[in-house]
Amino acid sequence: MAFDLEEQEKIDRLKAWWEQWGNIISGLILAVLLAILGWYGWNWYQANQTRNALGYFEIVENNHRATEDDALYRLQEANQILQDKYQGNIYAGRGALLSARAYLERQDYAQAEAELQRILYNSKRYPELVGVATLQLATVYIDQAKFEPAMALLNQEMTGYEALFADKRGDVYYAQGDVSNATSQWSQAAEASNASGEFVQTMQFKLSLLGEVNE
Repeated sequence: MAFDLEEQEKIDRLKAWWEQWGNIISGLILAVLLAILGWYGWNWYQANQTRNALGYFEIVENNHRATEDDALYRLQEANQILQDKYQGNIYAGRGALLSARAYLERQDYAQAEAELQRILYNSKRYPELVGVATLQLATVYIDQAKFEPAMALLNQEMTGYEALFADKRGDVYYAQGDVSNATSQWSQAAEASNASGEFVQTMQFKLSLLGEVNE
């Protein structure tokens, strides 16, 4: 097919332009396509990791209240896989938290502390679990009469946990026979703006017991 002079000039200019910019444009298109594929691949990988982690977390969840030795073994095995293969996934953090509760129920304080410290050490990965883990670790210390490290944890400022931290500080003072400071802390907890009605009733009950002690 023959082209007139004007059409041929357009074709020649297009060929020249493509020779100059074609490789760059092709490279950019390829980079965009690879980025899109990478994004979909990463999302698939993350979703797959979460599904797998959830399966192991459910094993921990189903066994953390049981008292049988085989239940503890299943919990330990599933939690170890969570920590080894899925560290950073929210279910690994939650698995460590439930495992700590199971160890605390068995008065295995060393293992309970290890699981809770794992969460606190990886606080950037599990920011939503830090408050609960801190309270739980304080309980571990209180149960062992380690009041100084417990108070060091409870004196931290943590938004949303003001009432719970005050309550636990009251427990520490009460355990040491310091009724005055226990009263102050439990009163503070009851007056916290984020305290639920049930929580306030619990604080009032504790305060009523202190009234009986003072009598």
